[in-house]
Amino acid sequence: MARKRQIDPDIWTSEQVIALSVEARLMFIGMISHADDEGRLKGSPLSLKVSIFPADTYSLENIKKWREEVISNKLANYYEVNGSGYLSLPTFRKYQYMTKTFPSKLPAPPSYGGVNNKLITKEQQLYGIGNGIGNGIEVGINETTKKKAISENFDIFWEAYPKHKSKGQAEKAFIRVNPDEQLLATMFATIEWAKKSADWQKDDGKFIPHPATWLNAKGWEDEFPLDKKGGQGGANRQNFEKGSSDLKDSIGKPLDSGKADWGIGKPLS
Repeated sequence: MARKRQIDPDIWTSEQVIALSVEARLMFIGMISHADDEGRLKGSPLSLKVSIFPADTYSLENIKKWREEVISNKLANYYEVNGSGYLSLPTFRKYQYMTKTFPSKLPAPPSYGGVNNKLITKEQQLYGIGNGIGNGIEVGINETTKKKAISENFDIFWEAYPKHKSKGQAEKAFIRVNPDEQLLATMFATIEWAKKSADWQKDDGKFIPHPATWLNAKGWEDEFPLDKKGGQGGANRQNFEKGSSDLKDSIGKPLDSGKADWGIGKPLS
């Protein structure tokens, strides 16, 4: 669970951080803010977009590019468990003072093992997945993997939606919809647009529908009236539509290729 984090002043003169583009630097600081007490966070481009750049129109390709900058400068490690992407920050504990810590709910980074010393996770070691044995078990856990992916996508949706009411009903509605990544991107883009609408801002959000209601009503298909003062119309609407289009277009393209540069244990210089 992410809590209030400290940003060490040395970060601004670190050679590793200075080597990053401005956007990647901001992303790295966002990673620190959202990491749990063991320095782990969800690492897919979609999750990083929603948690760090929720109101910006950056495409998932932008997010992936900046994430790779952070990884290549050995400030974060990317790994996958059961098809879901995660990040761990190797120097997190060094720069965070915590009097009480909570165990991570996210899977641990992988260790070396298996065939040809490939990187495999603890789950893969346990079930023999990816190391030439246990292929039948791999098929057997597909359903569990799917359920986990839906649960993780719901967590992202819940974090992005501005009203947190009736979580159980919202989760049931989300499972019924079972959105793919393209529909998720449409949902998030619509939610960010709706947050700026007069209806959702009126009376401190009193008229924002409960998340289950929004899901059951296919709220991502809603259209919002143009604001004559320009708040919801004109260039702002065009920027939103372009950003939403870029976000949708980026989904389906290869986002993770090649091997990440791990650099585990190397401190922030």
